Amino acid sequence: MSREAKAAAVEAEQVRKVWGKTVAVDDVSFRAEPGEFLVLLGPSGCGKSTTLRMVAGLEEVDGGRVLIQGRDVSRLPPAERHISMVFQSYALFPHLNVAENIVFGLKVRKVPKAERDERLAQVAALVGLSEHLDRKPAQLSGGQRQRVALARAVVAEHPICLMDEPLSNLDAKLRNEMRQEIRALQQRLSMTVLYVTHDQTEAMSMADRVMLLNAGKVEQFGTPDSLYDIPETTFTASFIGSPPMNLLPLLPDGGGVRLPDGGRLELELPASAILGIRPEALKPAQPEAALLTTEVRAVEYLGADSVVAAKVGDDELAVRMPGRVSLRPGDRLDLACDPEDLHCFDAVSKRRRDDWRALLADAVAEIPSRGASDGRREGPAA
Repeated sequence: MSREAKAAAVEAEQVRKVWGKTVAVDDVSFRAEPGEFLVLLGPSGCGKSTTLRMVAGLEEVDGGRVLIQGRDVSRLPPAERHISMVFQSYALFPHLNVAENIVFGLKVRKVPKAERDERLAQVAALVGLSEHLDRKPAQLSGGQRQRVALARAVVAEHPICLMDEPLSNLDAKLRNEMRQEIRALQQRLSMTVLYVTHDQTEAMSMADRVMLLNAGKVEQFGTPDSLYDIPETTFTASFIGSPPMNLLPLLPDGGGVRLPDGGRLELELPASAILGIRPEALKPAQPEAALLTTEVRAVEYLGADSVVAAKVGDDELAVRMPGRVSLRPGDRLDLACDPEDLHCFDAVSKRRRDDWRALLADAVAEIPSRGASDGRREGPAA
C-alpha cells in the first residue's frame, strides 16, 4: 500500500486487571516486535481478551503500563493509540454496502474522497472483494464478511492490528482458508499483529511467537515449536498438541520408580514425578522391550492416521499410529518410545525437570537389554 506505516513494537509491563476480588490479568509482561505475529493463547477465562483490550484502550489498566513504539499509552483513549482491531463478531453495518463499511472509519476521520477511493481499491483487491463492493453484508458468506472486517482494519493503515478470535464464527474449512489469508496479508503488509484465540491449531500455524496464558498469568512464551517440543509446565504440555501430551505419574518405589502399570525403572528421583510422552512418540513394542503395557479402549480412525485410546493402570493415554490399525477394544498393546522423546515434570510444582529427564532417559534406554536378560516383562494382560 502506498502510505502503509512502518510496523511498531507493542509492550506490556506487568499489566494487571482486577474485577472486584477477581484478578483477571496478573502482572503480564510481553513485547511484540515490529512486524511480528504474536498469538495470545489460552482457555476461556484465562485473561487473553482482557489483555488485548487493555492494549487497545478498551479496558483501563489497573497496574503496570502499555507501550507502543516505546511511548506509554496506558491512559490514552483508543483513537490516539493508532491501532486497528478485528472483533469476534464482524460488527458490520447491515444498511451499508461493502465499500461503505470498509471506508467508514476514513469518512469519520474526514479523509478526502479521492484518497478514500484509492485506498478502497487497493484493499479490496488485496482481500478479494473487488467484485462485491456493492453488496450488503446479508448477501455475503461468513468468510466474505470476515474479509470486510479485515479490509476495514487494513484500510486504516495503522502499524498495529489487534484481532480477538476473528475466526471463531466460521466453519472448519473456512477457518483453515482464513488462517492462511490473514497470515499472508500480515506478512505482505508487515503489520504487527496481536491475535487472541483459544484454538491451539490457529496459534501453531500462524504465530511467530505464542504467549500461553493460564488463570491470568503467562504460562509460557516462545515460538510454536518451543512450546511443543519443550513444554515448561504440565499445563503447556496438556494444552499444546492434538491429542495433547500424555502425562503419567512416576512414584518412588524402593530406590527406583514405579510406572502406572506396575512396571519399575531402576533410577532414583528425589520426589514424585510426572512422565510426559507425546502420542506420536509411542510405538508398538515386544513385551520384553516395552516401557508401558496397556489395554486398548477405543480406536479413532482419521484417515492418514489413527488415535488409539489405551488404559495403563488407572490412567489413560493416547497413541497416534499411521493409517488404519487392526486393534480392537480389550487388546493388549505394549508400547515403547525413544528415550529422547521423554519429558519429566515435578509432580508438585508441575514444572519441567530436565535433570530428572536425563536420568529417566538413561533408565528407559536400558529396558531392551534388561528385558532380554530377565525374560518377558511382566504387565497386565488385556
